[in-house]
Amino acid sequence: MIVSPMNQIVKYFHRYYNEDRCQKNVGRYVMNKRMLSLLVSAVLAGSVFGVPATAEETTTDYSYLEDMSVKELKELDAAIHDIIGGTVSYEKNTEAETEPESELSTEVAVLMDEQEFLDDIVASYNARSIEADRYSNAELNTMSNDEFIQYYANLVEQERWLYEKYKNAIFEDLNIQYLCQTYCAGVKSQIECCEKYQDDHDYDKCTNSWTAAFNKRSYVIVELADYYNLPFGDVSDMRENTKYLDSLNEAETRNSQVDTETVKKAQQLLDDIGFKGSAVDGVAGKKTVKSIKRFQEMYGYSPVDGMIDDELITQLEQVKEEKGLFEEESETME
Repeated sequence: MIVSPMNQIVKYFHRYYNEDRCQKNVGRYVMNKRMLSLLVSAVLAGSVFGVPATAEETTTDYSYLEDMSVKELKELDAAIHDIIGGTVSYEKNTEAETEPESELSTEVAVLMDEQEFLDDIVASYNARSIEADRYSNAELNTMSNDEFIQYYANLVEQERWLYEKYKNAIFEDLNIQYLCQTYCAGVKSQIECCEKYQDDHDYDKCTNSWTAAFNKRSYVIVELADYYNLPFGDVSDMRENTKYLDSLNEAETRNSQVDTETVKKAQQLLDDIGFKGSAVDGVAGKKTVKSIKRFQEMYGYSPVDGMIDDELITQLEQVKEEKGLFEEESETME
């Protein structure tokens, strides 16, 4: 059950479990709840089976965890599970069977080699790209919904092995760990949306889930390409995607400084002109930013930045007035 020396398990446990952090940052704690459970289980297993701890190279003292008794570790594990939900049994041949929280809850976190992961993700991504290149844009444009989702399924199948290999991976380099977990989550989402489509045939739901997962994968691939100099094939689509998403985030941040009434005015004008979908609530979220950028692009205004300011309000009012005049002229001609 143990997959690394005791001190290694303790080191990761120490990084992930901190009572103050749990109190102050519940979101981050819950995000790592499965990892916490796995690490506690590994520490407990190490105590039960007497896995020796190697010499700790850092100056941080983890001995308080290594010295905990099996009873204390069980109590700690129970306390964590009281917070996050779920149960774990350490008794062999127990008659009580509990439903695992997820597929990860019965598996052990595995310390993996960073370079091996980097090599594997390059191979996985490039294999997926080769599969994608088998189809021309003309072929894709003539596919039925079922055929297009099958195309998606063929693509993600090229990376299923990567997900299976690294879904429970932990690394010394926590940047690599974050990127690995994010990418695996994206691949998993794409696998699942294709499988669910076979049951509900909800094309829009499937493609929306696919796009959200593509966004996750985009950021990972671009960062690995730029900062780790990995030899991926063509990543231009992902690079453009991240730039677009970043521009939305930047506009969102800057628009958050605009007073509520001005935002509402912009949202109402957009709705009047025909850009529906954004609530007139004074909150300039992604939908509002997208509508503004589409308005700027369609009506030839520059820059296409999604920003709310006096110039935008003037442009919106001008277009609304012109549309009103055009409608009146149409009625007169009839």
